[in-house]
Amino acid sequence: MLNSRDEQILKTIHHYRYMTAIDMAYRLFSPSSKTHVREILSGLSGNADHKQNEYLYRFGIPKAVKGNIEHIYTLGARGRNALAELGLDSDWYHRPSKVSNQSYSHIVHSLMITKFLVAANVWFRNHPTLSLIDEKTSYTMQGKVVPDGLLLLQRQDGAKGAVLVEIDRGNEQQERFKKHIRDRLVFVRSGRHEEAYGTRGVFFAYVVVDDNERFRQTRLRTMQAWAMEVLKEEQRENWASMFRFSEVGLGNVYKTPLFDGAVWLRPDKETKIPLFGS
Repeated sequence: MLNSRDEQILKTIHHYRYMTAIDMAYRLFSPSSKTHVREILSGLSGNADHKQNEYLYRFGIPKAVKGNIEHIYTLGARGRNALAELGLDSDWYHRPSKVSNQSYSHIVHSLMITKFLVAANVWFRNHPTLSLIDEKTSYTMQGKVVPDGLLLLQRQDGAKGAVLVEIDRGNEQQERFKKHIRDRLVFVRSGRHEEAYGTRGVFFAYVVVDDNERFRQTRLRTMQAWAMEVLKEEQRENWASMFRFSEVGLGNVYKTPLFDGAVWLRPDKETKIPLFGS
């Protein structure tokens, strides 16, 4: 029998799709409760990897390295049925054929969306003037411009803003990346961002994620340069303030001051600034 805590865990994993114990600890509990949270998640997974028809499905991150394996939790068939009984229908849950075919890069991308959004929730809880009024993942959004994640913010004076988050794994080559930037310029120029998010204020935040710090730094500067080239080609240099670029290792997301530290680059500046800085 599920208790209210278990139900909240299922709803949270349904929202983010892929989570580790530390992600859940930050989102619903506290970082110091990671061991306890792992025990709860394991119990909901039948205390085994790849066990089907449980509330959660547990598997190890698919990477051939020695040492402790980090477990990932996603919604199982029994969990999906439990949520349906609570009125939360979902056509998505774990299917063995899907998880077995997912690459390490895909899993890292999915986990990074979770970690960035969870870190945002933690930071905004105690912010004195900014509130996080909504948060979405790409799994539930539609349209021509669908970011990996979306943060909708509101200041004390009622002004709203949107942060469209993109996780970069270095897979997009120059032309495809530049098209990505152009699509967002068209999105803003057309006014569709106001229709979608109810605000004119929007940031496009790109985060490079990789285990190799040298690669992250190189990719960061490359994206910065490509974005500036597009802005110049489109004669929109004055829109450079809408774009931000940063980098982080997957295991350092909660230790990196992504929301208040000077860890972001604009396309037109060489000095790093805070996400909401100018």
